[in-house]
Parts: sequence; C-alpha cells; structure tokens
Amino acid sequence: MRYHERQEGLWCGMHAIHNAVQVRCLGKRDFFRGAQELEDDASESILEAIHPMDRQLVTAFGNVDVSLIVYMLAELGYDAEIV
Repeated sequence: MRYHERQEGLWCGMHAIHNAVQVRCLGKRDFFRGAQELEDDASESILEAIHPMDRQLVTAFGNVDVSLIVYMLAELGYDAEIV
C-alpha cells in the first residue's frame, strides 16, 4: 500500500516531501529549524538584498519556500534542484 498524507493547513511542502519519500519523516519544528539554519548560513549581503517581507522561509501557517524544501530533502539525503 502506498503512503499518502492528507493536507493539514498550508503545509503542502511538508506533505509533498512525506508523500515523495513514502514516510512521515519531518515535523513542523524541523522546518523551522531548517529555516533558521538556512538564514544563519546566508551572507549579510544576501539578506540585505531581500526585502524583509520576502525573507520568511516558513510561516506559522505552513507556507514553505521552495529553497527550504530543497534544503530539507538534502538533509534526508536526496539530491533535489529547482528547475
């Protein structure tokens, strides 16, 4: 039987990852941690160039930026790219 996770809130990115890898492997906290790690790794010049309103990689409602989805997949050992 194939794994399928139903949509909860706006957490499409998290559910898409779980459905792709066929297991629930990440929680909401993991996405907030991943967002913090990505922001910590970003250079000051990159952060200054992005408007503060556009800087959120994940929101409390679950909107997840595609760069965070790629990062989380890499954390799981998958090689994903934005095309």
